[in-house]
Amino acid sequence: MRLNIRGQLIGFAFFLILLVGGSISLYSIYQVRTEHLKRFKRSALESTKIIALTVTDALYQFKISTLRRELQATRIDQDIVSTYVLDSDGLVLSDGTAENLFRDQIPKDAFSEKVLQSHHWIHETEGNLLKIGGPVYLIEEHLGFLIVTYSLDRIRRDAYQTITNNIIITVLCFTMGAALAFFLAGKYSKPIQNLLLGTKKIAEGNLSFKIENESEDEIGQLANAFNKMTETLRETTVSKEFVDNIIYSMTDSLIVLDQKSMIQSINRATTGILGYDEQELTGMHFNTILLDEEKGKKPPLPKNGVEKLWNQGSVKGIEVTYFSKSGREIPVLLSASIIYDKNRKIQGIVCIAKDITQQKLAEEELKRHRDQLEVMVQERTFKLNREISDRKKIERELKKAHREMEKKVEERTADYKKAKEEAERANQSKNEFLANMSHELRTPMHHILSYSKSGINKFDKVEKERLLHYFTQTRTSGERLMILLNDLLDLSKLESGQMNYDMKSIDLAEMMKQIVAEFSQIALENEIYLRIEEADLPTIVTCDSQKIGQVIRNLLSNAMKYTPTNKSIVVSYDSQELPLANNITNINSVTGFKVKITDEGSGIPDNELETIFDKFIQSSMTKSNAGGTGLGLAICKEIIMAHQGKIWAENNPQCGATFSFVLPYQSESNHIILQSHRKDGANTS
Repeated sequence: MRLNIRGQLIGFAFFLILLVGGSISLYSIYQVRTEHLKRFKRSALESTKIIALTVTDALYQFKISTLRRELQATRIDQDIVSTYVLDSDGLVLSDGTAENLFRDQIPKDAFSEKVLQSHHWIHETEGNLLKIGGPVYLIEEHLGFLIVTYSLDRIRRDAYQTITNNIIITVLCFTMGAALAFFLAGKYSKPIQNLLLGTKKIAEGNLSFKIENESEDEIGQLANAFNKMTETLRETTVSKEFVDNIIYSMTDSLIVLDQKSMIQSINRATTGILGYDEQELTGMHFNTILLDEEKGKKPPLPKNGVEKLWNQGSVKGIEVTYFSKSGREIPVLLSASIIYDKNRKIQGIVCIAKDITQQKLAEEELKRHRDQLEVMVQERTFKLNREISDRKKIERELKKAHREMEKKVEERTADYKKAKEEAERANQSKNEFLANMSHELRTPMHHILSYSKSGINKFDKVEKERLLHYFTQTRTSGERLMILLNDLLDLSKLESGQMNYDMKSIDLAEMMKQIVAEFSQIALENEIYLRIEEADLPTIVTCDSQKIGQVIRNLLSNAMKYTPTNKSIVVSYDSQELPLANNITNINSVTGFKVKITDEGSGIPDNELETIFDKFIQSSMTKSNAGGTGLGLAICKEIIMAHQGKIWAENNPQCGATFSFVLPYQSESNHIILQSHRKDGANTS
């Protein structure tokens, strides 16, 4: 059975009150219980801390009788079930009773064990009991533990009483809400029933019926609007004669057709447009005024327009041509609609046409002016496009010239900047080299002059051994100065390509053994392990043995400088392909003999690995503590490059550095390449 609107309103209001009231009640009950328990826990914790303060003095002085009295005094609180004071080892000192039955016992419950492990106050709810415990301190000294057990009976009774009061209030609210729902449902359902009755009366054709209304709310306003609508319907319901007069007075042509497209009725505007009398057009087929077969005119009503009329029931704004009685063509804008009866049966078609002859003339005139304007615009546009094209061409040429100028400026600026930087680097290197060379030249020269002066002044006053020392130091400084000058001369010859080479086939491994033997005593004195590995590959190369020996001695000397005590220097061999940079033969590369000298010294800064062989460049290690001019490695590089070889340095993964050089094996092409190098005087650095 379906409920009426009154029953639905009552049910909805009652359900809403029940839902809201029940939710509020349940939430209130939960909040009351939670708040009571939370408040009691805070109060119990404060009470426990106060008890801890009262027993601190007795616990510190270990007065058991005083402890019992203090704990018995706390039992006045009806909520306290038991109290325990434990020493720092967990033994019960007092349980708050006269007998003190649990003295010297260790509590076995889980909460007591948690308290003994805790450094702060903790609490736990167990059934109907609340247990609170924690350590007792005097200043920073740990005296023992306090455990107090509280009963939750009183708190829960208070909570149940509050909950009962809330339930009673909720039930009263439900009752009042239900009564209010019945009252409101009766109040609002009656006007709706009156509206339903009025709708039925008007549907039956009783336009004089008026809905009774006494309220001013939305339903009352709806009833008033309904009464006004009825009055409007009553006033606008007119006779068929009045409607016919309106149609007869229309300025647009109106033609009503039957199902066979025969004209049934027309208005006065139709006779004025076509020049026929009403009697002549009535019963005439509609195609008579649309089609003139003798003139070969096509039906002005498009096929898709007819299909749209029958498919959708209406067409709007189709442009067709009427033919008058005199044969004049009249352009009209036709709208047509199918007429149905109450059973959706087709009764006919109503056609309304608007004469658009003046509109067509205006459109033709407008089109003529528009065509003239388009010609003028096209001419002007052509001129503007040509001017714009010329201007864009000039702009492109200017931009191109500007870009080329900027590019040239940038290139010249970059070249200038690069040249400036290279000049600054060269100048700095030159200054550093000159400063270092002046020091290297001045030091041995100063020693020569100093020892010579001492020998001259004291040669008849000192013993022969002292004079021999002066001469020895003078000779040593002279030899040092001679080595420096030889290095400068060698570098100058190497750079100018005037150095002569005595190229012969030698066993480079045997020569290496001889040179290593020369350094063995120095290595022994410095406690450095100098080791040479055996070569398991061909060791005969074509080279100048004196120049290559100079390279090897320089590299071994450097390794000795930077290798600490109790570290090693290892000489090893390998093979490697060498590309021919200045190739005048059909050979692209040759196989070379590779020599590696590996030390365990301090290594080379990474940013100096590429520049350490350059002229006028000294390693930061040399500048700091190792001495030297930095010409040795530059000379080594020139010698190796003159042999069409390669030399480089790299840091070892653990420590130290490895200096390597590669020389081509003995071959006929080496002599040709070396001769080319001499003729060109190339600076291969």
